[in-house]
Amino acid sequence: MFWFSDNKSKKDKVDKYEELEKLVWNFFMDEIPRLGFEQREGQEDMALDICYSIKEKKHTIVEAGVGIGKSYAYIVPLMYYNMLFNKPVLIATSTIALQEQLIKDVKKICSYIKHRPEIILAKGMTHFACRKRSDEYYKDKDGVNEDEETLYKYIESGTVDRRFINLDINDDIWENVSIKATDHSKCEYFKTCRFMRLRNDMLETKGVILCNQDLLTVHFQKLKKGQKGLLSDNIDLIVIDEAHNLEDKVRSSLVESYTKNSIKNLLKESRNSIKKNNIKNNLSLTIKKVYDLLDKWFGELNNQIQNQINEDKNFKTNEIERFFINTKKHKELIINIDKNIKNIHEKVQFYSDSNLSEDIVEELENLIYFLENLVDDKSNNLFWMEKNKGIEIFSCPKDIDKEISRLYFDKTKTTILTSATIADKSKGNEEEKYEYL
Repeated sequence: MFWFSDNKSKKDKVDKYEELEKLVWNFFMDEIPRLGFEQREGQEDMALDICYSIKEKKHTIVEAGVGIGKSYAYIVPLMYYNMLFNKPVLIATSTIALQEQLIKDVKKICSYIKHRPEIILAKGMTHFACRKRSDEYYKDKDGVNEDEETLYKYIESGTVDRRFINLDINDDIWENVSIKATDHSKCEYFKTCRFMRLRNDMLETKGVILCNQDLLTVHFQKLKKGQKGLLSDNIDLIVIDEAHNLEDKVRSSLVESYTKNSIKNLLKESRNSIKKNNIKNNLSLTIKKVYDLLDKWFGELNNQIQNQINEDKNFKTNEIERFFINTKKHKELIINIDKNIKNIHEKVQFYSDSNLSEDIVEELENLIYFLENLVDDKSNNLFWMEKNKGIEIFSCPKDIDKEISRLYFDKTKTTILTSATIADKSKGNEEEKYEYL
């Protein structure tokens, strides 16, 4: 047996970190003045601090006030890192306006340093229209107004990103034409679908990904559940800009909800993903059983809501109210629903055709996770109901701080947080000013 030393590879890596720091230093010392920009000490310090964080694999928080030029301070190290290590890098923000500005900044810096990475603006499926669903929606609709006709022409011509459709689209209409979880590979437009191309690029790119904090949180949550993420597994360097919004964004991203119809529609999609008639017929019987159990369960939930309304003298019918869920009264019913959905999940995994719909499988897994937490007395989630047109059950984690820590700050990546407003107090020492964060 022969043992070979890896000292050379370690030395090469150290040399690359040193080269990264040197390139960043030279950019701010030499290139910035040559390009006619003003040198800013705070910007230089921030960029070098990020180089140190990358080398030492440490997480860093930087409050960068207006005028420092924080975007350049983190984009420059990120682009050089991407160039030297050939690994994708990611920037997450909380607003579309900043994402659009960052695309321009990234392109400018890349032109200065003669680097040409792939630049991807990552978005979720709700931002895209589905041509197949659009065809079905307009085919079944009796008469369309001028805006609906214009929307259809946009989609038919291939403009499916809502951002580039120059219309004030009603959300109810958009929900009928937007992409939803299904077996996309069976779609006749699969090969030309812009969303599916973007989805593939998000997973395979070695370039720069720009996304919002919501999408990044969903990606991390999927990985936590053992599912396939939305973004490349090779990302180990992340910048969170507008970090003061991260807590709210994570909270909203981790809220899950189900209605009786949303569960029934998912089960219908599950059945449609299977071609073998004998399996499909058997599955239909299980689904019918779940439908009956759902009707009974949501009937009992409605009774709970009415009882809570009757007991609350201050209840106002025109206000959205949250209602407590008493799972003890129908625990066995929920467990029975969960058991049958697990059976459906298993059949979809084994008997769906070769182009297995990962979306449907993951949606079933999420529903199973939701139901199991609902009846678990030690669950870390909070549950409640709301009633509008129908009953909707909601869930979110109790301790958002622990969720953020676990999702964003593990040992496999370097996370940089930055914002102009991180301190929540104007008085006190430095530790007290940033105590909340």
